[in-house]
Order: sequence, then C-alpha cells, then structure tokens
Amino acid sequence: AVEQPDARSGAAASVRGGGSGGGGRIAPDPRTRIRSSLALSAIGSSCASNGGGSGSAAGATTAADCIAEYDSAKGYGWDDDLAVLVAPPAGGEGAAEPPAQVDTAVQDCLRDLGGQDPEACDRARVMTREAALCITRSQQFAEGTAPWKAGITYHYGERRIVWNVQNLLEDDGHGAQRGEYLRLDALHGALLGSGAWGATP
Repeated sequence: AVEQPDARSGAAASVRGGGSGGGGRIAPDPRTRIRSSLALSAIGSSCASNGGGSGSAAGATTAADCIAEYDSAKGYGWDDDLAVLVAPPAGGEGAAEPPAQVDTAVQDCLRDLGGQDPEACDRARVMTREAALCITRSQQFAEGTAPWKAGITYHYGERRIVWNVQNLLEDDGHGAQRGEYLRLDALHGALLGSGAWGATP
C-alpha cells in the first residue's frame, strides 16, 4: 500500500501500488499542510535538471521565470508519471486512449467549481511538468535516489489544479519504499503543501 496525499481531502490516504518521485521543502510533521505565504518573486535558486528535465533555466529564479522558461509553446508538456493506468480485462480489447491527465484535471475543476472561478480551470494557464520541476528545485527539495516523479490532478480540498512532485529516499529492493512529496498550485506555482509517502509490498 502507498500512503500519499488524497486529492479530495488533502489528508494522507492508502492506495495500492508502488511509488517514487519528487517534491519540495518538508515540514517536521509529514502530515502537516504548509500554507505558503511565500511571495512568488522570492522563489530562488537555479533549475539544474532532475526527473528527466531537459534544457537549462539558470536564469529562472522565480515561479514566473520557471513558467515562462518551460512554456508549452517551446515544446514542453504535461506528462504525468504518477497516474495509475487501468489495463483492460484479460482477453478483452485494448481500451481507448485515456484523456490526458491535464484534461481530466481541468474537467474535474470545471465540474467542482461550476463556473464560479473559470480562470482557476483555464487549461491555457496550467504550467508544464518541466515548470513544476523547476519550481520544485527552487524549494531545495531532496534529490533522492531516483528521478523525481510528477503528476497533475484537481485537488478538491484546495479547489484548484495542482502538481504533486515526489522523490524517493529509501527502497529496500523488495517493494518497501518511502519518500517525500510537494504540492504546487498548477497555475501560479505557489507551494500548497508537503509531506511524506510510503509503500509496502
């Protein structure tokens, strides 16, 4: 079972499967939600690559810089390696290609907010995976022992689209793993929360 943040409540939840990934600055209590009063202009540090990032953003010192440096117009996308893909039944035909996670997040946002805040669900404003990793690096998140993983979803507790980034700190080689995660506002890059995740075989 993997213990990780629940998208609806913000609390930790237990789900099946293995986990690893990447993230940001962690509170002493892994279940403590960090509300960021951090000004976006104060996010510092370089964006050396982790998690398969390409290119260099040595000049990206704020969330806005990261978002601009890794804009989708430059070929960056919203790849999600935390999503759980469900295989078709044995002997059955392959399922149709599932919608991209970013599209699912936008649709969930629109359904939940019901048009109350259309800008919060604007797909054109959702930052790319590389932008999320760039901002994560600026938070001095632990590198871990494997490339970070990142996933995009609509968070019902926060009522906004978020990027979750995970690192891997320990892996016993038999299915037991642990690491940390960081949650970012997917439109502006603000730090919303962080904590720990764990997996047991």
